[in-house]
Amino acid sequence: MADYTTFTEVDPSSHITITSATRIDYSGLSRSESAYVYLDKGAAFYAGDFTFDVDVVCTSDTGGAGQVAFGYPWGVCNSVENAKAVITNLGQLLTVELQSSTVPVLVVAEYYNGTRYATAITAALSYATTYYLRIRRDEAVGTYGTLYLDLYSDAARTSLTETKSVTLHALVDFRYLYASNTYNDGAAWAQTGYSQNLTQYYAYSGSGGAIAGGSADYTRIALHIATGG
Repeated sequence: MADYTTFTEVDPSSHITITSATRIDYSGLSRSESAYVYLDKGAAFYAGDFTFDVDVVCTSDTGGAGQVAFGYPWGVCNSVENAKAVITNLGQLLTVELQSSTVPVLVVAEYYNGTRYATAITAALSYATTYYLRIRRDEAVGTYGTLYLDLYSDAARTSLTETKSVTLHALVDFRYLYASNTYNDGAAWAQTGYSQNLTQYYAYSGSGGAIAGGSADYTRIALHIATGG
């Protein structure tokens, strides 16, 4: 399991708290600030297929209908900046958005070369409820791979509620792992919530040690902690 205390926090307004090694809280994190928590793993560290688990909760927001607040409980990127800046600067980001206005909505997204490609979970979600996520990149599906978001109703991830995916537009290896981020476009709408228990899994097959992407019920053959080498 990732140790959030080893991540770098950039938080000028003090809206993010690394509460423990396994939990990050944020309060009033808005679309008018640049704040993020990230880990530098070195160039091209996140290559090929990968799988992450993270638990997320949206407790409240200050928006209303059509006034969407954003949380970002997971992402991999090649730059250190807020999510809106990734689009502006024609960067690359794979991420999960936790949107909220009148209800929370989970979205799996690719930001690539100035464009956001995204698919939302359709299941009805609630505030102050823990959702158990699995994020998977499988480079064998499609020309440049596919990013999946699996939503589970239990911590053991045995009861799958829904899966959504985004077809990727380039083969990109990533350097930075994000545990929190913002979308700074100047809007005042803010979100409060937390994420916890970030874990990365590598499933190896055969003697060559190739990473096997796997479906939602893949076999965990080997576990690699996200903060490891």
